[in-house]
Amino acid sequence: MIISFSLRLLTVPLLIVVAVAQIAAAPIVTPKIVPYKTVAGQTLALHVFQPGTNTTSRSAVIFFHGGGWTQGKPDLFFAHCEWLAAQGVVGIAADYRLLNRGAATLSDCEADARDALQSVRGHASEFGIDPQRIVLAGESAGGQLAAAVMLATNALPVQGLALVNPVLDLTTLPWAAKLPGAAAASPLQHIRSDLPPTLIVHGMADEVVPIEQACQFARSMVAAGNRCELVALPGCKHAFFIPGFG
Repeated sequence: MIISFSLRLLTVPLLIVVAVAQIAAAPIVTPKIVPYKTVAGQTLALHVFQPGTNTTSRSAVIFFHGGGWTQGKPDLFFAHCEWLAAQGVVGIAADYRLLNRGAATLSDCEADARDALQSVRGHASEFGIDPQRIVLAGESAGGQLAAAVMLATNALPVQGLALVNPVLDLTTLPWAAKLPGAAAASPLQHIRSDLPPTLIVHGMADEVVPIEQACQFARSMVAAGNRCELVALPGCKHAFFIPGFG
């Protein structure tokens, strides 16, 4: 089922949705590892999957993994990145600090995500990326980070946002509401006009992050004059997008 909040959809995020049925069988290859930041004794890196052809005008998708900001690794999105590379899109899975593992607050995680985007833009020529064709993507807690980067004051430009069962309002989730700064970290509280087009894919059977968050976010985006589309998938639970989880 598709709940339409917009008549148009970006081609690159749509590729991500089309790939869901195919990525589980995708073989994992070794990505190019590019450190982008050293902080709290950790070196954070971009895991870059590049298409085989040489060009300087590719689109790119940067993924932020889920795990409640306390667990998870970039390799959860390696299969997705490899699939995109096979379609001619640069797929990038980004490290970020986890709470109690270098990050003291959600703001630290968000700062890493922003720095990851800045590094990709800085390496655009090296990666063969058109800096005007970058999409941020995230699943669950990673969706919150991707949205936070887009919604930040003086945000770096991106072409679009693709979110899968994202956390958009921490205050309504018992497991997230207790985190310091939960309200400030909730993307639902920071919607404004002139934001990039956004795609949300959410399982209707998600009991970890109820789909109503996605509905409220999409409605608010459109009310503010933005383009947003919500794809609701019957029977899909949380983390359905990750091979091995659903």
